[in-house]
Amino acid sequence: MSVEIKLKDSSSVFRLSKEDLVDDHTVLAGILRKEEASLEQFYGVGMLYLKENRTEQCVGIFECGVEYAEEQRTRKDTKTETRILLSLGLYYSGTERGTAIINAVSKTNKKDTLIWLVRGLHYLGMAPHSDPGQAMANIDTALEIEPKNYGARVVKAQILLKTGQYKKSLDLFQECFEQCSFFRDTCAIGIAYCFYFLGAAELAEKCFIRCFERADSIEALYGLIVMDWNKGGENHTELLGIAERNGKADRDIFGLIGDAFPEKEQKYTAVLCGEGCGYGYFLAGKRAQREGDTESALSLYGKSLESSTYGGITDRACLGLVLAHLEKNDGGRVLATLQRVTQQTLSREFFAVVDTYASILQKTPAKRIGELRNAALSNPGNKTVKNILSYAEIGEDREEALRRYREVAAEGGLDSLNNLSVLLALKGCHTEAINLLAAHTDLPAFGAKENITLLHNLTLFFLANGEMERACDTLGRIYEFRAEYSDAVLLHAWTERKRGRVAEAMEIAREGAKTPEIKEQALMFLYSCHVEEKNEGEAKACLEGVLRLGQNGNACAGLGNIFLSEALKEKRGSRRWAGNLKEASSKFVSAVECGDGAVCGLNGLCIILLELGEAQEAKNILLRLREEPDCTADVWLALCEALLCCFSYRMATSICLRGMKVFGSVYEKEFLLSLARLHYVEGKVTSELSAAKEGIAYAEKAHSMCSDRFSLFGLVLCLQSYLSILVSGKQFSPADVEAGRAYGRQAEVFLGELERGDTGSNAHAGLSSEIVSKRRQYTADLLQHLNTLYAREV
Repeated sequence: MSVEIKLKDSSSVFRLSKEDLVDDHTVLAGILRKEEASLEQFYGVGMLYLKENRTEQCVGIFECGVEYAEEQRTRKDTKTETRILLSLGLYYSGTERGTAIINAVSKTNKKDTLIWLVRGLHYLGMAPHSDPGQAMANIDTALEIEPKNYGARVVKAQILLKTGQYKKSLDLFQECFEQCSFFRDTCAIGIAYCFYFLGAAELAEKCFIRCFERADSIEALYGLIVMDWNKGGENHTELLGIAERNGKADRDIFGLIGDAFPEKEQKYTAVLCGEGCGYGYFLAGKRAQREGDTESALSLYGKSLESSTYGGITDRACLGLVLAHLEKNDGGRVLATLQRVTQQTLSREFFAVVDTYASILQKTPAKRIGELRNAALSNPGNKTVKNILSYAEIGEDREEALRRYREVAAEGGLDSLNNLSVLLALKGCHTEAINLLAAHTDLPAFGAKENITLLHNLTLFFLANGEMERACDTLGRIYEFRAEYSDAVLLHAWTERKRGRVAEAMEIAREGAKTPEIKEQALMFLYSCHVEEKNEGEAKACLEGVLRLGQNGNACAGLGNIFLSEALKEKRGSRRWAGNLKEASSKFVSAVECGDGAVCGLNGLCIILLELGEAQEAKNILLRLREEPDCTADVWLALCEALLCCFSYRMATSICLRGMKVFGSVYEKEFLLSLARLHYVEGKVTSELSAAKEGIAYAEKAHSMCSDRFSLFGLVLCLQSYLSILVSGKQFSPADVEAGRAYGRQAEVFLGELERGDTGSNAHAGLSSEIVSKRRQYTADLLQHLNTLYAREV
């Protein structure tokens, strides 16, 4: 393909081909202007760029052509200008500019099939909200003008596919496939998707494979990737590898590659974000969320939604938004986003209602409720609309919302009551959730089973609200309905434990363990109580009891932790150390094989790797493990230790600080001790006093939360670290030296307390009097060395 340009000052003709294309399109645009080229020639050069996949240069030439056409009104070429403007309209589809261009062109010639076809494509491809209704109306207009226009018929089939009318879509795709060879590949892909959504997965797969073999179709390969992903992803990496090796990767496939291969994520994220691609923003948002930057994650997921048309990534970006909003405790936005996830399967009328509902959650005027009420009146049988209306009224008219829910409850609307109560709880309104359920638990419309469900939720809300007594009273009402209701027994035990009545909780659980259907859960509850009370023997017996009932991954992981704990008390390299590590490894492997204890099992194996000096391998496993949805605080703590062993101090600090936010006050002490330890080690390795000071601050805070021997000993180590840096040979200021002397005296006092046992009976098994004595001598030696180096009268 080439473009002929007749030179203005001679009779010669210059032939422009792809070899003459330059990255800066303005150079060629300048030549075209200088030689007073026709608009047709601007269009030809733009298409040359497009054929080489240089879209930005193509658009640039088109825009220069339109500008040039405005200046050369005497040489108007309406037909070519229309083609250029329609191309620009499609390029800017989904933006105000795209809409303005297409609307302007539409006014010039209402009988041009191409105009209506492009309008249809524009409405179909708008991000983030395509409008299939408007798209179909424009395509139908195109077909009225030219009934046999197969381009328009194929687009109509695509709209039918997008709106879930799979049988109609299949018929139209098959007709176009038979009648028009130009669109055969597009139709074959459409037919494959129709088969897939109609449940004929084998036929769909054959169609995709045939398309890929015949034409190396990226769309076919993409279809195979999506099908494989939905089946569990057995061939996912292989298919993505084919796409990458063959250069058959569009922007969505680049995104999938970045998602599937962690080592390639950063590369493809940068490429896709540079192109303004939704998948790139999604990957960047996921990375930001993983690193604890919720604000950036929210912004990036939002950009992903604005620039994505592919439903799969739209849904995943929505899910990312949900998780990010949950981290910020923004219940209203969570619910609005969840409604957005279901956009693809809802009717347009219903989605208008959801849009209104989302607006109300963001505190728009009360008149919006009027719109919802009208929607409810026009859809009297639609319970979902009623529910949304009630959600909305909770924000504006509480009494009206409750009245409406009483009506729904009288019709047996248990789901509505539960939905509303959960919504209120999610927004932090536990008292209102309680009041709602409390008003309905005695309705005659509900039988014993329904009342138990409501009372169960009510108990949870009382617990969340800190009303322990009322939670216990509600549990009593559950027993009135069904004394053998097993969930109530465990909930009762958990409630007593939350009240600090551990002995009573354990007694309830022991009684529960006599009931076969909850014996396993009751024993696991007892195990957790024994761990809390430091009764390792009893804890071990509970887990062995669970395993006698059948395989249980969590029980295997628990036993692995007990053996690992025993190994860490032994001298490294001893027979007992090796034996306990072997037992622990066996139990952790069983936990992984069971599935339900996989995270704990892998975490335990990583701790064993750390003990054996394989820190890098442990770090790699733990980094992947941290992405699992059921990841525990123990995984984060083990990852901190692995990073510490790999000298990644900054990343370890970041993980610890993020862990405190994610897991809250329950694990705050553990993360503080981990922070103290990593600064203690960093100080010793780098001889930086600032690191030692930070370690002391974290250790002091941890000890203030729980004054046990272990946390006090950690504080002593940090104080000694400061002293050891002062005597390392570097020169320090008098103020630093004086602080070191004070820290040394403090360490001696604390070691004296540890020798006398003044810190209570909660001793750490590995902290013997011999170790304390050696540390006391070490402190004295450090102080003496310090006074020698910085001589003064003591």
